[in-house]
Amino acid sequence: KRQKNTQYKKKITFFIPNFLLGGAENVFINLANQAFRNDYVVEIIVANNKGPLKKKLNKKINIINLKKDRISKCFYGLALYLQRNKPDYFLSAMTHCNILSCIVSFFIGYNGYLIIKECNNFSTNFKKKSIKYYFLYFLINIFYNVSKKIICLSEGVKYDFLNNFSKLKKKLKVVYNPINIVEINEFSKEKVNILQKLNSKFKIISVGRLVKQKNYFNLIKAFEIVQKRFNNCHLIICGEGPERKKLKEIVNSLNINKYVTFLGEVQNPYKFLKNSDLFVLSSDYEGFGTVLLEAMVFNLPIVSTDCDYGPREILKNYQSKKLVKVNCHTSLAQGILELMRTKKKMNNTNLLEYSTNNILSKYLKL
Repeated sequence: KRQKNTQYKKKITFFIPNFLLGGAENVFINLANQAFRNDYVVEIIVANNKGPLKKKLNKKINIINLKKDRISKCFYGLALYLQRNKPDYFLSAMTHCNILSCIVSFFIGYNGYLIIKECNNFSTNFKKKSIKYYFLYFLINIFYNVSKKIICLSEGVKYDFLNNFSKLKKKLKVVYNPINIVEINEFSKEKVNILQKLNSKFKIISVGRLVKQKNYFNLIKAFEIVQKRFNNCHLIICGEGPERKKLKEIVNSLNINKYVTFLGEVQNPYKFLKNSDLFVLSSDYEGFGTVLLEAMVFNLPIVSTDCDYGPREILKNYQSKKLVKVNCHTSLAQGILELMRTKKKMNNTNLLEYSTNNILSKYLKL
């Protein structure tokens, strides 16, 4: 029992699928580390503990590994944990984790503060309303009400969510993703041998998973145009994914393989960002676009597609930016060429607004 005369530390538990290199996972690890520094008792539950992001987690934070290959198989383990531990705050991220968290909380009568973070862009992901969409639609409409609050990554995601789930309007709050500015600057100090070997004076960089959503095909086609105008430039792509083979094939077919480097899965992209000259986001859609904030730490000129959702919100006060049409390589190339003539400037965006401590406090004050 909690004694009144004993100082009680509030407990926060985070639930993510694993420690693979994903945006939601990285955000929750940053928030967990910050909560621990703020003297909360912190635990993190994962379906399985695979992935390199585990190294980023403070070693004093307890990991509960449910040892399951699917989120749907975590019902019993999650229910048992919540019944036994009763955390004051229970934070979940990503749709499948959120649905399970709400279902488990409902059936066991969890009365702590359940906060779920919705990263999905439903209108884009489910343009064709498949059986999967209607199944998720049913579960979200029924069980998301169990949560105390639903966090949306941006005003755009909130707008999109309301278009699909208007009954949940009162639950929604917009809280941006955090960045750990101190950590980013510290990691950026590592030596970058591979970039020093490049003879190119101007380095264009993009960071993200090699998936269709990020539309690296568009970026590569745009870079071909840029390279013809300025042959002393180089494209660096940090990330891994199922599109890698196809992307390398198109690079070879355009005969620009000497000017494009695929770095693969990179645990520390910050050292590459610091040593680059321009950042490009070529996505067809985003939930937020945290990587834009990370590029802003180094005052990089940024060319981004004006996609749903995030870039327009994040970059609204940023000086060295260019928003271009989605899935239009000529527009992207023009944007890159325009900003290649722009020197790095001190940006006037207050990045402390996005600090982990500030964002964590917003979560816990909801």
